[in-house]
Amino acid sequence: MQPLNHAHVATSPRLTDLIEPYRRYLVAAGRRPKGIARYIWGFRRFCRWIGAEAVVNDVNRRAVLDYRSYVANDCRVTSVTVINALAILRDFSRFAIEYEYRTDDPTVGVKRPLKRRPKPKPLYPEEITDLLAAIQMPDDLPERRHWYWQRNQRVIYLLLYSGLRLSEAANLRWSDIHLVDGVIEVNAEGAKNGKERMITIHPRLRATFEAVPEEDRRGAVVGRKNGECLSDKGLAKVFSTWIQRELAYTKVHAHRLRHSFACLMLWNGANLKTIQDLLGHAQLGTTEWYLEAQADQKAQAVASIPDFG
Repeated sequence: MQPLNHAHVATSPRLTDLIEPYRRYLVAAGRRPKGIARYIWGFRRFCRWIGAEAVVNDVNRRAVLDYRSYVANDCRVTSVTVINALAILRDFSRFAIEYEYRTDDPTVGVKRPLKRRPKPKPLYPEEITDLLAAIQMPDDLPERRHWYWQRNQRVIYLLLYSGLRLSEAANLRWSDIHLVDGVIEVNAEGAKNGKERMITIHPRLRATFEAVPEEDRRGAVVGRKNGECLSDKGLAKVFSTWIQRELAYTKVHAHRLRHSFACLMLWNGANLKTIQDLLGHAQLGTTEWYLEAQADQKAQAVASIPDFG
């Protein structure tokens, strides 16, 4: 942690005093609630690290570099988390400049760590067949558990056949399901990048929706019995508690179903722009990542080289 320079404390506001103004700034900028919560949490962590009495002018280039080192080494996090920590400081610096608390951005020129992204891990067709067999309701299942089992099945089918992110599925409501038009509406408020999109309903997913009695189609599509939405963590328990622990099927997590949705389309001839739109990626480059999973096409490309022997 950087020692504080108290010579300018009287003219530079304390960082902790700016937490609420910074939050209001993020709200006014139209940031999503979850993004605001994440940025405020990250900024509070920085305030704890640098010290309760630190002021805006204590956030200099050296402090940013030392904080980057602290997050990377002492917090035992991935490079993506380090990148996010630096992004929060950069965003706060822009807020401070706009409100004339400072005139410079101390994060300029500070290098971000390389973002090492592993190859996508979709479920292959035989694995999907095994998964769907594993989630079939047992004949001897107690009736009191039928509703929860069916809800959990619906989670799997929804993520596999729509490619929704876990947070988007958690916030999805029956009013967003348009069976007549055959589309799922992902509202801007629930989308990660705040961009509304439409997803065509796959026939298997339509059958899953239609199996739900009309009187039960209220509130959250994959929420609580009373129609309330589950939190992201609550929905994730479908995988950690039900799929992996109870059914002992350890190969799947929510985002792997999203990978499967994208790769299955890619393997069957869909173009990248269409997949980008369906996944809600802001940049085509993000969608191009799924090209890494085209092992079969790579093998065919190599095999197509003539034998000149």
